[in-house]
Amino acid sequence: MLVRSRIIDVERKPIKCPVCGSEVWDIVYGTGDMTEVEFFFTYNKPAIMGGDNIPRRPPIWACECG
Repeated sequence: MLVRSRIIDVERKPIKCPVCGSEVWDIVYGTGDMTEVEFFFTYNKPAIMGGDNIPRRPPIWACECG
């Protein structure tokens, strides 16, 4: 029996935006009433709050250019 390995297509977050070159921030979903400042003090990294309703294919990062 031949077993083939599968390559999983994973979207990775870049270090810098490929369009504008600015810093990339994570978009975090399902945090309730937590603000960006509370998230930063809790996890020690900047992020953008995406809300509690998670879209089907949510974006995982954002930058200054949108």
